[in-house]
Amino acid sequence: MNPDSKTTPYWSIKHLKSPVDGIKIRYAIRIVDNPIQCILLLNGRSEWIEKYEDLPDSTQFSENALWITMDHRGQGGSEGPRAHVRSYDHFAVDVAAVVKECFGDQPFLIITHSMGGLIAVYGTVKHILHPKALILCSPLFGLLTPMPLVVAWLLAKVLATTPLGNLATGS
Repeated sequence: MNPDSKTTPYWSIKHLKSPVDGIKIRYAIRIVDNPIQCILLLNGRSEWIEKYEDLPDSTQFSENALWITMDHRGQGGSEGPRAHVRSYDHFAVDVAAVVKECFGDQPFLIITHSMGGLIAVYGTVKHILHPKALILCSPLFGLLTPMPLVVAWLLAKVLATTPLGNLATGS
């Protein structure tokens, strides 16, 4: 993230106050000259900005897109209780504030990983976010299973009624 360690374009770390409750939200913007596209990268639960700082270089948008990403509330360098959110509206409103700050009213694309996919879909369906397109990479949107989905669904339904239903999956 240090501009001295990278050639242009580089990431610049910034902060804004959440419109939800005033907590500090940490975000990064990847500085480029004359961008022709705006891209928001939303990461997953327990992730942070730096984990994906090289991702733009692996895409076709590496030199001509203005990228932003952020630490969700309670994650990375953003304030808020760790591993807790009262409502996904809070995540979506935080994201909308960062988008407004960086992109203004320009059209933008959202690329997501894991929980970022849920935030993007939730915010879009609730009309909090208004992307022109979504690229979703998240287990939430379908898993390939070694058994038919109907069997997996029934098994999960039955196991949820046992003491095993209270165990964390480790994710």
